[in-house]
Amino acid sequence: MKYRILIIGNGFDLDLGMKTSYKDFFNSRFWPFHKKLYDYSANKYSYPQALSDALLMEKEESNWFDIEGAMGRYACHRRRDDSGYVHPDCVERALDDKIQYEKITSDLKAYLLDVQKKTEIKTDSIAAQVFKAIIGNGYFDKIFTFNYTDLKSIAATLRVNTDFWYTHMHGSLDTEIILGIESRMEFDPLYRFMCKEYNPNYETRLLIRFLNEAEEVVIFGHSLGEIDYHYFQSFFKKQSADILTQEESKRITIFTHNKESQMDICDQLRNMNERRLDSLYGNNILQIFRTEDCSETAQFKEFLKHLKDTSKARHHAKMESIASMIH
Repeated sequence: MKYRILIIGNGFDLDLGMKTSYKDFFNSRFWPFHKKLYDYSANKYSYPQALSDALLMEKEESNWFDIEGAMGRYACHRRRDDSGYVHPDCVERALDDKIQYEKITSDLKAYLLDVQKKTEIKTDSIAAQVFKAIIGNGYFDKIFTFNYTDLKSIAATLRVNTDFWYTHMHGSLDTEIILGIESRMEFDPLYRFMCKEYNPNYETRLLIRFLNEAEEVVIFGHSLGEIDYHYFQSFFKKQSADILTQEESKRITIFTHNKESQMDICDQLRNMNERRLDSLYGNNILQIFRTEDCSETAQFKEFLKHLKDTSKARHHAKMESIASMIH
């Protein structure tokens, strides 16, 4: 069975006007940590000595504040000697870090609930236009969101049909958000409490299977970053193969913010498919749109027209017209 798939990342919410980035969270009244627990000025420590310090240092050193990335680097830092001996201080520190981890997870959820409640959705945004066109198409069988926000609430605000199937990849604001690191990382066992797959609310999502079986894939606002390679790498590598049949070819449309983020997307695609970006374009109908400047382009208008022309409603109307001519 062929599927049409929509994959949503944080850029989707941001384009709708929702301040849901980690940086927005850091600058809000909900952010829980404001002072480092250890003094790093004398270079006594070469690495953060507390999870909260690791997060604060990430914000200081990077324009792109990545909470999960900072958590992963912190958890993977060796905190025991080569013999495997675990010093009691390390155990105590891990217990304190667990408290900090639970604090930031609960505060992030509270922040996002506040944002979701107060944000006035930009109904004329590229995200809104694409989402309405996709829901109107009627053939996008699977929608996967890496965000925590309520997609049906957004649909209701945009006055489109809310009777569609979708799944949260990492929890939702209605239940529990799943924040943390991936099981493929070489993290210290003391920090397994941060592993997403260890969370009792983590469920199989079948995204990899549906990607491979899809005929059309739309990705909106997902960075395709390294932390999520395990979802996408095999797909993009397969679509870049030297020998790909016409039936295996797919329509792939990616929406990102601006020229810089477009370059980042291309970097990620090259990393995932062994630098075969030319083959990815050659084997598939691949387009990358920038929400910053695509609204009036002929290519974007053609994409929206494609969604309308291939819609379930248009197909049914065509079949009814043919049937009436026969009879």
